[in-house]
Amino acid sequence: MTTPNKTNGDKDWNAMIYLAGENNLAEECVYALKGLRRARPLSSNKTRSGDHPYTTDLDHKVDASVKVVAQLDAGGLGGNEVRYILRRGDVDGQLKDNKITTIDTTETSYRGVLKDFISSSIIKEGKASHYLLVLSGHGNGVISDFLSRDEETSDKLSIPKIQWVLREVKQDLVEQFGEEFNGFKINILGLDSCMMSMAEIGYELRNYVDFMVGAEGFEPNSGWPYEQILSEILTDTKIEPKALAFKIVDRYVNYYRDFLPAARSVDLSACDLSRCEELANAIKELADTMYNKITDQKDPAAAAETLRHIVLAHWEAQSYKDDQYVDLYDFCDLLDRGSSESPETGSVVMRYLAVDDNIRTACQKIKTVLGDGTTPDGMILKSCYSGPAVQYSHGLSVYFPWSNVINTYKDLEFAKATHWERFLLKYIELTRRGTRPCPFTKEQKEEVVKGQLFFNPVVAGFDFILTQNKDAPTVNRVLSNRVGSMKNPAIDYVPCTCPTENASGSSGPGEDPKTPVTPEPKPAEGESAKPPEPTKASEGSEPAESPEPQDDPEAGTSAPSFESGRSGRVRKK
Repeated sequence: MTTPNKTNGDKDWNAMIYLAGENNLAEECVYALKGLRRARPLSSNKTRSGDHPYTTDLDHKVDASVKVVAQLDAGGLGGNEVRYILRRGDVDGQLKDNKITTIDTTETSYRGVLKDFISSSIIKEGKASHYLLVLSGHGNGVISDFLSRDEETSDKLSIPKIQWVLREVKQDLVEQFGEEFNGFKINILGLDSCMMSMAEIGYELRNYVDFMVGAEGFEPNSGWPYEQILSEILTDTKIEPKALAFKIVDRYVNYYRDFLPAARSVDLSACDLSRCEELANAIKELADTMYNKITDQKDPAAAAETLRHIVLAHWEAQSYKDDQYVDLYDFCDLLDRGSSESPETGSVVMRYLAVDDNIRTACQKIKTVLGDGTTPDGMILKSCYSGPAVQYSHGLSVYFPWSNVINTYKDLEFAKATHWERFLLKYIELTRRGTRPCPFTKEQKEEVVKGQLFFNPVVAGFDFILTQNKDAPTVNRVLSNRVGSMKNPAIDYVPCTCPTENASGSSGPGEDPKTPVTPEPKPAEGESAKPPEPTKASEGSEPAESPEPQDDPEAGTSAPSFESGRSGRVRKK
């Protein structure tokens, strides 16, 4: 049983929205509150201009059928959070009239605050046929904290902690209402944050959520269009959860389609978490197959070739978060059909490659479970996108870093159930570039300095350049980006002194440790030092000519041009 049977006095829907705005999203969170108040039921009777006539009676009717409760965490509240019951009609300056309580959160853990919001929103006149929970704020997928605040603190949310929250909420409801809530699940979990539509997250929450709606890529700071989404519930208060999940995807992507002139690309998908176990089994088969193939000692040539195929598919696949996540369907499709000669299904990089049949079979099973997001036959019920940057998004991503696996990844249930972490560790080990020997000390035993690339091994990716979007001009809801140079560089290095050269072109004294230096004899007392003899040119050599001066020092040079798109591979719908 997903939701308890509705009794007299219960709502049709209980929509709970938690707005984590104690950061640069504070204004957008308040705007979301006003959008929720502006939402109105759309009457079937339209005027000639296409407008919907709003009536007070209709507003009262839907307010009785749908509970809309929101909690705002924002920097201007001094450590407190404000909870609202939002009713129809947004009048500027009167948002405070919808406030029901102010919560002091200074003595409560972050996950405790979130649990209290959800439990109390249901227990206090919030029993309903269906439940929508939206968590809105900064997101970063599985590699870092969720719904972060600007204040540096050890009290952070993670995906396992969100699982704890939902488990405790269920226990609260069972204690309050009895066995009718034994099978309770949140019908729709909306993740209004960047990069949260991941296989790992769905698997972690599968026992407490029916449908998950989120983005694989970045979300704009303005987040979901709450007025349009809530209007869908208010217009049809009997709408089923799956149908509403479809509507949320439609409304979000079509809303941001108008932002294409501003170079904004977005994606959103709705996933059926009841199929998480089926997907985990299929991923486990792929992970084990790839692991066994790339570590095959009996046929090292075939192992090396398979490794190259995986690297190419990894490189070509739709990626997110500085290439640390990839679209799972796209990665599998490249291994399965990338070698096709067809320009619509094939890849320039993968074309004509003979990918191992067992890997292709495992990829086909994953694709069957997922579906491609265009029909509701798979786990991905619906996936839509707008803009070129995410055109190969199919609805669900997976953690697939190039150079470093975060330590906390092993804590996820997905990592254990699918053997995906085991594959990642071996894949990174085999593809890591070796340490370069010092070219000036080749004959000496070299000292190798271990692990100097990653300053913080807990953080995935490179730390050469570290920027945090929340502390800089921002356009999206991601926590941070990390930029490096190579995909998987050597993490060790050999200290190497670069010898300087004197005027004769030979190494200066003491600069090349492998060449002993004989000191010049001191002149006898009373003698003056002899001037150095001029160096003779080698027999048959010509004196070096000075370069011809150029009027324009940049003449004949041009900067390389890099295109951000994929040449020769455009997704068609």
